[in-house]
Amino acid sequence: MKDLLNGYKQHPPYIVEIEPTEGCNLGCSFCGIRGMRKKGTTPWNFMTIKQAADIAKKIRDAGWNSFIVFCGHGEPTLNKNLLNIIKIFRHYLPNNVMQLMNNGYGFRHGIFDIRHFFTELQKIGFNDVLFDVYSPNGDWNAVKEIPDITGELKQIGVNGEKYNYRGKELRVALYPMKIDPKLQLYRRLDNHLGAAAPYDYSDHAINRRCQKPFRHFFIRHNGEAALCCDDFRGVFKIGNVKDYDNINDLWNNEVYQAARIMLYIGKRELRPCYGCNYSPIRAGLIPDPSGRDKDVMPKELSDEAREILRKAFDERNAPILIRRKWETDEDFINN
Repeated sequence: MKDLLNGYKQHPPYIVEIEPTEGCNLGCSFCGIRGMRKKGTTPWNFMTIKQAADIAKKIRDAGWNSFIVFCGHGEPTLNKNLLNIIKIFRHYLPNNVMQLMNNGYGFRHGIFDIRHFFTELQKIGFNDVLFDVYSPNGDWNAVKEIPDITGELKQIGVNGEKYNYRGKELRVALYPMKIDPKLQLYRRLDNHLGAAAPYDYSDHAINRRCQKPFRHFFIRHNGEAALCCDDFRGVFKIGNVKDYDNINDLWNNEVYQAARIMLYIGKRELRPCYGCNYSPIRAGLIPDPSGRDKDVMPKELSDEAREILRKAFDERNAPILIRRKWETDEDFINN
C-alpha cells in the first residue's frame, strides 16, 4: 500500500454511515437514487447479517467510538434483517451512539411490527430514530401507533430540537422537509455529484475544501467504502471492508489519502468531486478535529496522487448508472 502522507494516520471518523439497503420505495425527484435507478426505486440490494457482523467487529477492533448512522442510498426498513443488523452492531459496539434514519415504509407495510421493533431498540439501548417527513400522509405516520413508547413526538428544528442527539434514552423525532430557515444546514439538498441535480463547475464550487472524507466513513450495503454519502452511484472505488483485516488500513489507504490531499488543498478539480456543490462544514478544522496537524498535508496535488484518483474513478465501476437529462459524456471525463 502506498503512503502519500509519510506515516500520518487519519483520526478515526466522527460518523460511520451504514447502508442496510440500496434502493428505495419512493423515487423522489430530488434524490441521487434517480441517477442509479430509472424510477429511483428498484432493484433493492441489502446488507447481510454476515457482512454487518464483519463490519461491526472490525470497527470494535479498531477502537472507534464513532457515531453509527443506519441510512444510506435507500430505505433501511426495506431490509427484513434490519433489526438483527442493528442488534449485531450494538453487540460489538455497546457504547457507540447509534441513529436510524427512515421513512417508515417497513412499519406501515408489514415488514416489521413497529411495537416489537421499538421495544427491542429500547432493550439494547438504541439512541435515536428519525422519520423523514416527505408528505403529510407518508409512511412516517406509522410511528403514531406507539405513543406510549415515543412520548410526544419531537420535530427537528422546532422548539430548539437539534439533529444531533447523544442521549441514552431513546429519542424518536420527525425530520420535516421544511424547517426553520436559520437551521437550513440540517436540510441542504446537494446535487449528489450530478445524480440529483446539475453539476456546478463555478469557481466557487471548485475552489473549496470539503471535510467529509476526513470525518465521515460511508459503508455501502456490500461493504464497499464510498468517498462520501454523495457518491450514490459508487463510481469512485476505494476498497471493501472484507478485504482488510484492519479497517484502519482501509480508512488510510492511498485512495483516501489522495482524495483528502486534494480536498485539503481546496481544489475539487478531479472526479468525483469535480462539479459537486456540497457546502462544507467547519472545513478549517482538518485533517484532525482541531486542525493542528495541518503541516502533514502537502500543499499541492502530486502527479502520483492525481494518477491514483484517476484510476479510482470510472463510470463503468458503477453498479447501475442512469444518466440524468443534464449529463453528457464530458461529465464523466477526469481531467
